[in-house]
Amino acid sequence: MTKVLIAEDDDAIRSFLTEGFIGEGYIVATANNGAEALEQCAAFLPDVVVLDLMMPIVNGFEFLERRGEQCAAPVICVSAAYHASQLPQGRGVVAFVAKPFDFRVLVLAVASAHNGSRAPEAAEADS
Repeated sequence: MTKVLIAEDDDAIRSFLTEGFIGEGYIVATANNGAEALEQCAAFLPDVVVLDLMMPIVNGFEFLERRGEQCAAPVICVSAAYHASQLPQGRGVVAFVAKPFDFRVLVLAVASAHNGSRAPEAAEADS
């Protein structure tokens, strides 16, 4: 079974995503901020990370900088404030999904990331 780490500081969104991914058959761990996400990467060893970019303590951009070898999982970034063109290159980001998002698009992006392919539908979901 695929393990997904959801790094999201909004309680309602985090709960929605957790319930949704569990309902789709995924094993889920969560983090309230980027610092917790770094800890969860080492302990949980996710297959895919769903990463909010705007979080307290350690934001999504800092997470991408600091994750190093402890978390080599592909990353799907989600944000209402940023655009895909603002993401750093070469940090393991395989897709960007703008908030508010369609959960089915995010599930497709996670499945594609886990299978090692890019998800063009998810990458373009912000248009």
